[in-house]
Amino acid sequence: MKRLLYTFAIFISLIILLSFSSSAGEHILFSDIENNAWYEEYALYCYEHGYIKGTEYGIFSPKKGLTRAMAVQIFYKMENTQEEYPDPPFTDTDKDQWYYDALCWAYDTKLTSGTGNNLFSPARDLTRQDLVTMTFNYYSSIFHDNTARPIDIDINGYSDRSEISDYALEAFEWALSFGIINGMPNNTLCPKDKVTRAQAVKMLTEFEKNFSHKWQLTQSSEKRCNAYSFSLYRCTLCSKESRVVFDPYHLFTSEKRTLEPTCVSSGILTRYCANCTVTKDIPIPATGTHNYGMWSITNEATPYKTGTMSRKCENCSASLNRIYRHSSYYQIENTIDIPSGGYNLSTENIGLKVIRVNQKLLGSSSASYTSETRNAVARFQRRNGLAETGIVDLETWLAMGCSEYDWYNLAAYITPKRVDVFSTREDYIEAMISVAKEYAEKGTVYRIGCSGRPGSYADCSGLIYQCLYAVGINPDTNIIDHGLAIYEYTSYYLAKDPKLGLSVPLNELERGDLVFYALNGKSNVCHVGIYAGNGRIYDAWPNIGTTYRSMNIRGYHMVKAIRLFP
Repeated sequence: MKRLLYTFAIFISLIILLSFSSSAGEHILFSDIENNAWYEEYALYCYEHGYIKGTEYGIFSPKKGLTRAMAVQIFYKMENTQEEYPDPPFTDTDKDQWYYDALCWAYDTKLTSGTGNNLFSPARDLTRQDLVTMTFNYYSSIFHDNTARPIDIDINGYSDRSEISDYALEAFEWALSFGIINGMPNNTLCPKDKVTRAQAVKMLTEFEKNFSHKWQLTQSSEKRCNAYSFSLYRCTLCSKESRVVFDPYHLFTSEKRTLEPTCVSSGILTRYCANCTVTKDIPIPATGTHNYGMWSITNEATPYKTGTMSRKCENCSASLNRIYRHSSYYQIENTIDIPSGGYNLSTENIGLKVIRVNQKLLGSSSASYTSETRNAVARFQRRNGLAETGIVDLETWLAMGCSEYDWYNLAAYITPKRVDVFSTREDYIEAMISVAKEYAEKGTVYRIGCSGRPGSYADCSGLIYQCLYAVGINPDTNIIDHGLAIYEYTSYYLAKDPKLGLSVPLNELERGDLVFYALNGKSNVCHVGIYAGNGRIYDAWPNIGTTYRSMNIRGYHMVKAIRLFP
């Protein structure tokens, strides 16, 4: 078992690196290493020394991890030994593996003892403390006295000192002392973080600057585009020799895209040698992003049927579909725009902000601004040197200890949209049902004039407004109007609104339909729920709150049903 391995001195590496890239103005070896990246010189150094290769042609992958197999192979190349070593006891490797010779050497020199249970775990990514320990073990195999330190390091000064495993503690002290590693931001060492390829090449380069053979070039052949070449080095310290063989070398100094990638097919980046006619094609991954054209109508919307639109990718068969409502109905809006919630409170108001005032002054959760509320407000204003109006303005609201944010937002909550332009008709229906279900599951309490967050307060109309807002439907009446006493029964106005949707027979109900009720013997609508299927609805009801129950309500009869997406 013999393998010719290559190790270089730093000054030789720089000469080679200049010959490879000086005429190009920038390095061309790896397209994913930006010029002047902090790890650029380390990556090129280790590449030119043969310690590490790209993950594929022209790709270095600086953020990718370093496996245990890769690590022992790198140290094996640094050692440049030609001796044979006994087989290790690991059961998860075999002699056909590309790293096996390196593993034999690494185990024999105590660079690694495996991961336990006779396992080496070659594909496992190293942590920072794993690589630091391996590097320290390699140092110890060269210099049997490993106690020397150029400077004293107080490792307890790092905030994550307790996370360093016992086996790695001495290695960290050594590496920090020699400058082989530095601390991470925020005074940490991140010992258990995955070590990246960028971090690894820096650590290995710094190690070589401190401890390695001192190579001197003794013989070399000319590097040409169409022939192998070599360089012969001899260590001035121990007379060890190293022969470095170069593949036929091309100086790729220019490149251009000869085929643009599409959403499903890869493109080609062609590189050109400055010294001959050889070119190298590098695949450019497919973009994965479709190039969609304009929306076109596939099914015309009518008052009786929801329409569909589609857009197709210009490069493949992919397409997207969306629904749209007939022009006689409210259109689906991206954002819901309602009036400001920063209104004054008087006997004309009901709802969430009134509840807050009654809680502060009367210890009540009533949603009605009664004469008792007005008198309590006037007394509070008099005691606090405010204008005694009995009306709550922002100044009075703040004096009661309520926040300015709640003044504007408490009664203006809008359920975030739960659909997008690509949602289907079924998605819209289920989005509305999901809102009603959430209000029920979170125990939302019934109070007139309210349309608050799930788990707070809502009446029947307030619940339905939030279902509508979740799918981008914004009726002319809104939750701010709903906070006025004259709009207590907003369900009446929703039932009369022709732009809300299609009126359907009560014996043909479908999931997502709005169902409107009146008292028995009456015809004026005073209640609304959303049909959930199987004869059941979600609605908000006094003394019950938001609930899931039978659509048949004692003392009430169904008057009308509206289908939002026919």
